[in-house]
Amino acid sequence: MNSIQLNKKNPVVLFTVACLLVVLSFLVPSFPVAIFLAAAPLYAVLDYPWTTKTILLFLLISLIGAIVVGLLGSNRTTSSIFVYLFFLMTALSGFAGLQLLSGNRLNKFSFIILFIGGEYFLLLLMVQQNPVFLADVFQYKIEWTRWNIYTGYLGATLWIMVANLLFYQSILKTPKLSIIPLIAGVLIVLIPMIYSYNLPDNGMTKDEVILLHSGHELEHGKDNTNHSEIISRSSAWVSVLIIIFTLVNIKRKKGPVNRSLNNGK
Repeated sequence: MNSIQLNKKNPVVLFTVACLLVVLSFLVPSFPVAIFLAAAPLYAVLDYPWTTKTILLFLLISLIGAIVVGLLGSNRTTSSIFVYLFFLMTALSGFAGLQLLSGNRLNKFSFIILFIGGEYFLLLLMVQQNPVFLADVFQYKIEWTRWNIYTGYLGATLWIMVANLLFYQSILKTPKLSIIPLIAGVLIVLIPMIYSYNLPDNGMTKDEVILLHSGHELEHGKDNTNHSEIISRSSAWVSVLIIIFTLVNIKRKKGPVNRSLNNGK
């Protein structure tokens, strides 16, 4: 079977498709299933041979967008949405930059870790501004994510990104449809959902996360420690390590090259 050849399209088209699928998911809050396909085109965008100019262009567009929002955005929710779009473009261009620096040694699961870690930093920096997260798509479908009392609210972002990675590998990565990643993706979507329906608690809501990280106490005997965001907090630390090790490896590579050049003089 032939797969959908979106990976032959322009990266701008892929990014636009991803954004439209995200918007569709938020517009249908009672059944936001499109979110499990929304990030798949973003993985395909990362397959393109990014150059320094492309990365700088993405960052410039992101910066302009952030400035416009800062000057014109009076509505807090609208501003948070545009800030998240800025974060998304920065995450893509930042990962592409790390790929260039590391010689394409980072895999796409590294992107997931960096992405979730970035959302955690966004939570810490914008807790008073009600930031937007990918996990917000389930705000009106909390029966799908009751298990977030164990993973943290942003654990739903990990769920979304892993499912999308499998669907990308099945539909977009190769010329033919890959059955095994497709089945794995369906199972990744269904198993946590079924498990959630069998849990007695309603899980953690976004309002509770904002209260918790604003220094307030939660009610009903829920976790009042920062351990509630164990997935995103751990991803943030691992993200820092990924960046550090990438930069250290670059310095090590440049060292022998510079010494050989100096010896040749």
